[in-house]
Order: sequence, then structure tokens, then C-alpha cells
Amino acid sequence: RPAARPFAPDGGMRILTGLRASGDGALTGDIYNRENAKTYSVQLTMDGPQQMLVRPYVGIPLFGKTQLWHRVPAASAGAEARP
Repeated sequence: RPAARPFAPDGGMRILTGLRASGDGALTGDIYNRENAKTYSVQLTMDGPQQMLVRPYVGIPLFGKTQLWHRVPAASAGAEARP
């Protein structure tokens, strides 16, 4: 599906949009893939306090692939944005 305006008002890129709680404790919404400029459905589930399971998919979650995202420590998060 076509991308839904991935750029945020502050100049950053918005990759997760339309998130809403689902009955099983997960969040569902949309995720933007900047590599191919497409937007996919996504299911997000916390897997402990420092990591999240991210499952982008087309159609139903069964056809997706789960990725494990780790929280960036606060001390190093700002260092990545500096030139």
C-alpha cells in the first residue's frame, strides 16, 4: 500500500503510525519501510522491558516475519543524531 506521509512535523521520519491496542496485549497499526517506500500492517508486542517483537505483514500476521527490536540506552540515543 502507498506510504502515508512518513515525515513528522519536526523533520524526523515517522515509521509507526495508527497504533491501537488489540485484545491480546499487543498493538496493531502501520509501519513504513524506507527501503522500498511502502507501508505495511504491523503487530507490536513487548518482550520484556528492553525489547519488542515487531511483525510487519501483508493481509494477516501469519504472512509476516517477526523482528526483535532492542531499546537504545538513553545515553547513546542522542549521540546517533549528532553530526
